Amino acid sequence: MAKFNKDQDERNLQKTGHGFVKKETVPSLENGFESIELIDIVDVKAIQSMMDDFHHLTKIGVAILDLKGNVLVATGWQDICTQFHRQHPDTLKNCIESDLTLSTGIAPGSFKAYRCKNHMWDIATPMIVGGKHMGNLYLGQFFYDDEAPDVEWFRTQAARYGFDETAYLAALDRVPRWPRETVHTVMRFYTRFTALMSELSFSNLKLAHEINTHESTIASLKMSEARFAEALAWSQESEEKYRILFEHTSEALFVAQDGRIVFQNPRTFELTGYSLEEFQSRPFASFIHEDDREMVVGRHFQRLKGEKPPERYGFRIFHKNGHILWTELKAVLIQWDQKPAALCFMTDITARKQLEVRLLQAQKLEAIGSLASGIAHDFNNLLFPIVGLSEMMLDDFTPGSPEHDDAQQIFKAGKRGTELVQQILSFSRQTSYRLIPVHIQKILKEVFKFCRATIPADIPITRDIQMDCRPVMADPTHIQQIAMNLITNAFHAVKSVGGAITIALAEMDVDPADDSDGDLVPGRYARLSVSDTGTGIDPAIIDQIFDPYFTTKEKSRGTGLGLATVYGIVKSCGGDIRAHSDFGKGTTIQVFLPLLEKSRETEPEKGTPPLPIGTEHILLVDDDVSIVHLEKQMVKRLGYRTTSFTNSENALAAFRADPTRFDLVITDMNMPHLNGMQLVKELIVVRPDIPIIICTGFSERINSQKAEAMGVKGLLLKPVGMMDLAHKVREVLDLKR
Repeated sequence: MAKFNKDQDERNLQKTGHGFVKKETVPSLENGFESIELIDIVDVKAIQSMMDDFHHLTKIGVAILDLKGNVLVATGWQDICTQFHRQHPDTLKNCIESDLTLSTGIAPGSFKAYRCKNHMWDIATPMIVGGKHMGNLYLGQFFYDDEAPDVEWFRTQAARYGFDETAYLAALDRVPRWPRETVHTVMRFYTRFTALMSELSFSNLKLAHEINTHESTIASLKMSEARFAEALAWSQESEEKYRILFEHTSEALFVAQDGRIVFQNPRTFELTGYSLEEFQSRPFASFIHEDDREMVVGRHFQRLKGEKPPERYGFRIFHKNGHILWTELKAVLIQWDQKPAALCFMTDITARKQLEVRLLQAQKLEAIGSLASGIAHDFNNLLFPIVGLSEMMLDDFTPGSPEHDDAQQIFKAGKRGTELVQQILSFSRQTSYRLIPVHIQKILKEVFKFCRATIPADIPITRDIQMDCRPVMADPTHIQQIAMNLITNAFHAVKSVGGAITIALAEMDVDPADDSDGDLVPGRYARLSVSDTGTGIDPAIIDQIFDPYFTTKEKSRGTGLGLATVYGIVKSCGGDIRAHSDFGKGTTIQVFLPLLEKSRETEPEKGTPPLPIGTEHILLVDDDVSIVHLEKQMVKRLGYRTTSFTNSENALAAFRADPTRFDLVITDMNMPHLNGMQLVKELIVVRPDIPIIICTGFSERINSQKAEAMGVKGLLLKPVGMMDLAHKVREVLDLKR
């Protein structure tokens, strides 16, 4: 039997109040009940002493843990657990799983038993203080006396985890065996014990809170007159500080109540342009853009009703000068004259919105650009035989014959397809340009002749062209594309309603102070504008007209790439494009292109020289049978000998078998098995001096610089004409000499 020290026990009770609950040092509820931990309200030493005495008496081990796993009280833990199971990481997981299983889901005033994966029993009951689960009391580890431990299982456990078998089995023998009735009787006692301890702990907490509240009230009532005067002075000083902040903050700050602005700071007037009288005489909804009005007003009244609309959101307002501003509002519910109101902070985010629009446009360009290379490659491969074979047919047939005319139409269709691919690549900015000084007025003259011949005569076209306009740096074909697209769109706008088209070109200076619509670099620009008096553009969609594939025309009249292509070309030249429209009255599209400081004259074009020929042996490689067939015919017409393959691995094998047999290799880029780059590397390993030309529809992986770095001597983009092929082949072969 355990011995009790009566004097010591009485001293403990006198010191702790209830013997196991803190009294003198218990925390109050001043800072909230959630911040209090179990160790703050129980006397660990007193409970440990009681549990030690109880263990000596009953040989039943117990422990008290808080919800963080901290052990506050522990006695009678078994050696098999402390010396073995909690020392090995795998068996420790079983112990932790048992703790977690027993730490939750137990109703107050009850207990739960659990047989852990280490094959021993544990029991727990929760400690609930003031309705808050703060910890658990555990009993164990033990066996019921009506079940025999599986000694062979424990012997296997010892071997698996490297335990000393003799010591491990001896510790197993020391684990107590209890009758189920004894276990349940003890747990009923511990359940009542924890309930009593929890109740007394909560009573002490409430008592400490009441004492602290009472003392605080007394201290407040004893505030001296001097302290009161000091507080009053501080209040007046704070009021002045808030007034200064209110009047000088960079945000528009106002109070909205029942649909009207009842108080505002000076920044509100500056941001909106309206006066105090205008704010007071009109509901605030009248200042909001009609498309956003319902949303803003609805959220305002939701907030006044105590609902939870978004605290921060953006919308448009009308400035007094007529401009539309994007603003961001942050609103919080307050009391104003004993009634609900919204304290609002409003910031001008117009510049940020403009940047977001430009970013969105850039992302759209990037998205369509990711498709452009695949489209270009496949389409150019289709066009190559059409353009190449029709070009050779033009040489074969007599000019003026039906066959020659048919071949001419096929050739023109192929060229139009080539231009479409260039249009897609121009839009996505993935193609190289022939940038030369270009006089826009000269190109407009040719475009006007073509358009005047195709646009009905009852639609007048007026020209206002500055004939001495200085040149811009651009690709002539691109300038032609710009003019054709803009004039064609203007024609479609006036076709059904009647009207006129005006084409204008003039030099102008761009000043950042006056250029509020864009981000042009200051300087001198050529401004090309095409206006019509047609249907105009709906304001709801005008921001989308430069998006790829966006069109308001019927399917037979447009693809939606025209203005998107113009946009891409203009941006690549360092310029800008803008649209102005009055719905129902007409539209003006303006293109700004930077002028050259000094005119650079281009060299006069020379007559077409005869095609260079040769007799060398050329290895042709392309996975497309029709392209290989065409290339073979083209180079044979130029006098060369050929060997062709549609499989790059077979081509490499033939080259390895006799490297000196070939004088030049022409290979495609995108092929199965070995692509063009891989084939080039293998060919150069076999014969470093072999001249190689890559002929590709389009590939983001190759350009002139990359090709040269790989050892490639020439790069051709499909569809390739006879002249380009003849000159490139001769040029590369002559490099060897």
